[in-house]
Amino acid sequence: MKAFPLGTLALVVFVTAEAADPFAGIPDKAKEFSCTKLFEGDTLVIKMSVPHPHEMSILSPDRKSYVVNFCWPDRPVEECVVRFSRLPVLRFSTVTASAPSTNNLPDMKPERIFQKVGWYTVALAINLETDNSEDRQNSCRVYYAGKRPN
Repeated sequence: MKAFPLGTLALVVFVTAEAADPFAGIPDKAKEFSCTKLFEGDTLVIKMSVPHPHEMSILSPDRKSYVVNFCWPDRPVEECVVRFSRLPVLRFSTVTASAPSTNNLPDMKPERIFQKVGWYTVALAINLETDNSEDRQNSCRVYYAGKRPN
């Protein structure tokens, strides 16, 4: 009989316990994904086909990346993947929308997203860190113009 180190046995048990794939049926890209131009007080409306990938970020004109949805190790998969991937519409007020910025690691306190006038890029993917090609990531740009002219 062949002996296996205890770590190998634990790995086999862990992999077996993770057999249910929460990503099953979720495509690499959403079929529909759209954005628009915004002024202060407007709401960014993002429409997506369902199901869609579960990681979303918004990149500001000053290159801050705001994490809108991400599966942190302490978040239940049901919450971060399954529920989010089935939302057809997301709305972000230019006045109140906030999210943690990866520029503030490890603090990650939420801060207001729409602070600067300029182009914002909304990205959606299964894995934002690795899926950064057009065939694996949805992205759209929205121009935030600040205060509406009188």
